Amino acid sequence: MYTSFTIENFRLFDRLTVEPLARVNLIAGGNNAGKTALLEALWLHIGQNNPELAQRINVWRGFPGSEPGEFFADLFRGYQTDLPIKLTAVDKCGSGAQTLTISRQPRTESATPMAPLLSAGPQSRRSQSERVHDTEIVFEYADGSGDVFPSRAWVESAPLPFELPGPAGFRLEGNLAALRVENPGGSKSRKSAIFMQSLGRAAALELAARFGRAEIGGHLADVESVLQLVEPRLQRLVAVPMAEGPALIYCDTGGRIMPIALMGSGFARLLELTLAFSEVSNGAILIDEIENGLHYSVLNGVWKAINALSRKFSVQVFATTHSYECMEAARDAFKEAEDEDLLIHRISRRDDGVKAATYSFEGLEYNFDLGMELR
Repeated sequence: MYTSFTIENFRLFDRLTVEPLARVNLIAGGNNAGKTALLEALWLHIGQNNPELAQRINVWRGFPGSEPGEFFADLFRGYQTDLPIKLTAVDKCGSGAQTLTISRQPRTESATPMAPLLSAGPQSRRSQSERVHDTEIVFEYADGSGDVFPSRAWVESAPLPFELPGPAGFRLEGNLAALRVENPGGSKSRKSAIFMQSLGRAAALELAARFGRAEIGGHLADVESVLQLVEPRLQRLVAVPMAEGPALIYCDTGGRIMPIALMGSGFARLLELTLAFSEVSNGAILIDEIENGLHYSVLNGVWKAINALSRKFSVQVFATTHSYECMEAARDAFKEAEDEDLLIHRISRRDDGVKAATYSFEGLEYNFDLGMELR
């Protein structure tokens, strides 16, 4: 588990160190303070030298493509791609600082120009050189023992894999851009992690697969007991095979079983969260705006479950919140369990950069008693 994490030149961060880190970490702060960016940095570091994770977070952010000259430039603070990103963690194993360095550089091989989208006779609708990608992104992960694991990614064009209809007199030509990754492998110490977006949900196929693995592992009782916080009538969960597509998860509340899609966003989000613990045993879960979809009255029970499950599966938790009730519920749940392995980190954006203040359990009690603002 991480005990310290430092970010340099990533997103809005010039340099930020968050320490110490606990088994369960709750991250607070105002809008645009960098809470989600901190989770993204942690996720990239846990993934070690995997550029595809960078593409995934950009898709979540609404950047599904990479324009020429902008290839992953948004990852770098102020688009300063001449300065590398450095993400450094220290963990309890004492194996030394583990650093992921991300840099952009000219392509080591000539880029393949993209063919025009449309053409009519000899006239091209777009320039052959309009979308040439001549940069690549390089990930280098140093595992703390002296070993370095590099990988790189770039964008190149590929023919369209199928025919598409076009306007009369025009024809479509190959112009599909794809991310290409050269990754010879990573460190054996790589851990698993799941990133839960603030509003997104896991795909039905992935959720069904996690459900199946939890059932095989004998962990469904843990999942069902947590879901009973928001639906006390729940008797059991069951995966129902479909004629087409993945199996769907249904819940039995008495009478006809119902698909979880009809049970409300809080129920579905809590199902995804509880299934994640057995999935990433000895890894990490990162949850953006953990309180989304959950009524304040169930938050204490949710935090009790998170505490118990994170201990059972040795999972480190990082969660962001805007909710004072969520922080109070976390404090109360850990206090009742006589467990102080909880820290709240408040991120604030100032004129001299982004800063983090960490509250120990004792300091947390003091600030709550005084009614101080921690969000």
